Amino acid sequence: MQKLELDNRKLNAEIDDMIAHNETERDLQRAKAFTEAWENHKRTMAECNVSIGRSLGMMDIELRAHAVTLVEEKTRSYRDLQEETLNRAYEHFDKINAKFPEGSRARTIMEDAVAKQINSIIETSDKFLQTLSDDFEDMLKSVRQITESTVKNTEQYLSPIFANNALRGNDTKLLK
Repeated sequence: MQKLELDNRKLNAEIDDMIAHNETERDLQRAKAFTEAWENHKRTMAECNVSIGRSLGMMDIELRAHAVTLVEEKTRSYRDLQEETLNRAYEHFDKINAKFPEGSRARTIMEDAVAKQINSIIETSDKFLQTLSDDFEDMLKSVRQITESTVKNTEQYLSPIFANNALRGNDTKLLK
């Protein structure tokens, strides 16, 4: 009976060793799987970061190019309109010179009116170009702010801390 008890203890010890060995092996397999998943996650996040960076850079370049083209088109259009208006003013001067004698009060009144139109065109042109320049600067600031904000959000969402929290079930509202 003692021998049977001793054999039983030996078998129980062997079973306990086998169980412990299997748990250790499972723990190692779990740790290995986690490490591989984490490395894949880091590699994927790095690739996403590079891709987003490139996309943001191209978006910034495209927006700036589009803005420059728009400013050039509007400036050209406005200058054409300004030139057309000035040509009409010169035609008015020619008509005034032809219709009214030199030194007459009517001629002076008409010349003053055309001169006021020309001054108005010049002032409006200056204001337009200044407004266009200010709007362009504001637009570039806005593009910079959008780019910076997107980069910050991207960094937040691609950070290991965010990924750990999301994996644990915390902050999942950010994923929605």
